Amino acid sequence: YKLTLIRGNGLPGSVLPGIAERCDRLLAELNPEYRNKRESRRLGPVRFQQMNATEFRQRMGTGPAPPDFDGQFKFLPLYPRLWESLDRP
Repeated sequence: YKLTLIRGNGLPGSVLPGIAERCDRLLAELNPEYRNKRESRRLGPVRFQQMNATEFRQRMGTGPAPPDFDGQFKFLPLYPRLWESLDRP
C-alpha cells in the first residue's frame, strides 16, 4: 500500500515521521489477513509520500486546477495504469 498525503496548494510540506510504519502496525492489528501477508512477505510495508494538490492533479492527468475531491481518493481496481506508471511533473 502507498499512503499519499495531498497538501493544499501553497501549504508547506510537512514531515510526518513514522506515519507509514504506524499505519502498517494499525492495519496488522485490525486485519489478520493483512498481518499474515506482511509476516509471510507476500505484501510489502506501507509506503508514504506527500505532494501538493497541483502535483497530484498533474499526475492524474486532470490539469493544474484546484482539486475537486473532498477528503480521500481511492484507485479503483480497474484503473488501466498503476500509480507508479503515471507521468511525474
